Formats: sequence, structure tokens, C-alpha cells
Amino acid sequence: MAADPAQVDRADRRLIFKPAKRFTHTTRRPLRHIALTARAAGSFAVGAAILAPSANAAADIGGLDIQGYYCMPNFNAPAVALDPNNAFSWVCARNGQRAHSVNMDRVCINQYGPGAFALPTNVFNAGSWRCYR
Repeated sequence: MAADPAQVDRADRRLIFKPAKRFTHTTRRPLRHIALTARAAGSFAVGAAILAPSANAAADIGGLDIQGYYCMPNFNAPAVALDPNNAFSWVCARNGQRAHSVNMDRVCINQYGPGAFALPTNVFNAGSWRCYR
């Protein structure tokens, strides 16, 4: 027995017009930091072409002294990377005390002055933070 053409047509339409799954942002950092990372790198990949660094690309101004410019002055506690394979795992903590997360942008501002901001060069390396302006 042949299928009713109207039923086959409805089934085809459901497959054709099935809405696509929404893309969800799954990284731990806001999209602003991803854009700044690309800006700090100095070039943007577009398809197969790579554009030259822009004139206003951020300049690397140095590394961070997290303990000296953030943890000790604010919490009188040492800086600790809870996971050496995660750039976002830094806290200020002593044994038995509450851990305080580290604001890396604030470390750069304290260390290098206004306009400085922090970005990791490798999100899988806790020691890869650099300051840019």
C-alpha cells in the first residue's frame, strides 16, 4: 500500500525546516577577552587570509607580579595557581583561609598603571599571563 502523499510531504517539511541547534558560548572567559586576545596577538585570521597587524595593536608591556601587586597588598596572602594547566586558576590564599580569586586586569593596572590589561598567552598554562597596553 502506497503512503499518502500529504503525509510524506509533511514529514519532509519537518526535516527540512527543523530549526538548527543554538550555538552556546562554552569558554570561561567573556567574548571581550577572546577579542582582546586576538587584538593583542596583532593579527586576525579571516578565512584563509591573514591580515597584517593593525596600527593600534596592543603592545606587550611585561609579565605580572601577582603576589607583589595584588595578593599581599589586598589579602596578605600568597598567590597560588590551583591548576598549573589552567591560566584562570589563580587565587590568593593561605592554608585554612578563604581563597580570593585574582583580578588579572587589576594586577596589570597596579603594576603598570592605567590602561594596562592582562591576557594569557596560553589558556592551558597558569604562568602565561602578560600585560598589554
